Amino acid sequence: MSQQYSDKTISTLKERFAMATINGRQAVLDVTNDDIVVHSSILLSSAGQLEGRYLHHSWGDNYLDLLARLKGRLRQIIKTKYLPGKGAFVPIGGYDNQFIRNRYHQPSIQPTEHVLDISLFVEFMERQFPIQEERELVVALMAMNIRRPERKIRQALLIRGEQGTGKGVLMDAIWGRLVGSNYFKCRCRNVTARFNEFLASNTTICIDELYSNQKRNSDNLKTIITDQRFPVEGKGKDITSPENYCFIVATSNDWSPVYIEENDRRWFVPQFSRHQDSKEETQDFITKRFIPWLESDGLQAIRNYLEMIDLNIGKFNFDMAMDTQSKRELIQIDPREELMEELEHFLRDSSYHGVRLKALQDKFKGLVDNDIRQVLKKCNYQRDKNAKKYIEEKRYRWWTNSLHINSRRYLCEAENYFKEPLTYIKNTSERGVQDVPIAFSSDDACCSSDTGVLSSNANTVLGGVQ
Repeated sequence: MSQQYSDKTISTLKERFAMATINGRQAVLDVTNDDIVVHSSILLSSAGQLEGRYLHHSWGDNYLDLLARLKGRLRQIIKTKYLPGKGAFVPIGGYDNQFIRNRYHQPSIQPTEHVLDISLFVEFMERQFPIQEERELVVALMAMNIRRPERKIRQALLIRGEQGTGKGVLMDAIWGRLVGSNYFKCRCRNVTARFNEFLASNTTICIDELYSNQKRNSDNLKTIITDQRFPVEGKGKDITSPENYCFIVATSNDWSPVYIEENDRRWFVPQFSRHQDSKEETQDFITKRFIPWLESDGLQAIRNYLEMIDLNIGKFNFDMAMDTQSKRELIQIDPREELMEELEHFLRDSSYHGVRLKALQDKFKGLVDNDIRQVLKKCNYQRDKNAKKYIEEKRYRWWTNSLHINSRRYLCEAENYFKEPLTYIKNTSERGVQDVPIAFSSDDACCSSDTGVLSSNANTVLGGVQ
């Protein structure tokens, strides 16, 4: 009679192998080796080694049936997902032996009950963050990010300081190692790029050497910093909207490396760190005292210490960044908003029937096309489908306002349409009739507000606008 492998052997096999459906076919995965697909013979060979006998050699005509039964006793992976804080296999409720394969990897350094000396870590943090209240929040953010990775922290930490003060040591040698493989270090352009799939499988994103205080980059980071879900796209893959577990930490030697707008609630900005004594003294402390301690039992001491931090929401706010003096010094007023407000008042006060987009671009430099179009629509302007001739012999694509249909005012250029427009009236005098040039200019950078002004002594239109 054909024999099946024992429960003890199956229990050990389940630690290494699992079943999944790939491209419509069942596959054996080696979950201890990056989930690579292996042949069934590897599974059977491993089972024979564990059992001490290769029972499948006697399966005979029942070989396929018994192999299927053996595979059926392994974990059945229905899908994969990134679920921080949970085990490698997450049971699917209501179903036996069906699991979600968790792509989150538990950090290798776990807390112990040993009380270890952390005085060097305290000194290191005091050097990096001189203000106590700010330092305590940084440690709390680190503890929350490491202990409760499933909890979205809705703020970003900006660590600034002179070169060599220890920003890289904090992120790479301490924070990154305590987070484990869920830590990713990159540049700002990687985070804001189109293909950002790596954001969906990490809990800590370190933006290294941030030197981009453009508002556009700051706006692109907003969703990743605060939203519960965000769009993710991989090369050749559809856009998805997974849960957002990313905590952003940015480091920079620059004093003002990021655009921070008024009333910002996303960026936590501690004081700019400087060398306590000199760059040489800092390097001696880090290389001769701190790093050797980290490589012995320092990381374990820090991990044990973080486990004891009180993460009570009443003490620390993880959803809104602390208001600091350093942050207030970086706040910038967006000139674009002021320009848009000026443009709106300009359009409403001027009562133009038609305006050209280029004229507004020239007059309100700093606004992009979309900004101007937004204000035009707000002021009831619509873009003509075809180019029209309103002035002289030129045809333009206009934005027109039906509320000012009776107005003959058209903004064609930021400066006066006629630089020094001249027209003539007939002047009668004792010497006879002669043409006398009369200068005409508008005062609001537009073509004449009337069809023309006809002098009582003239038969020529002033302003030249028909």
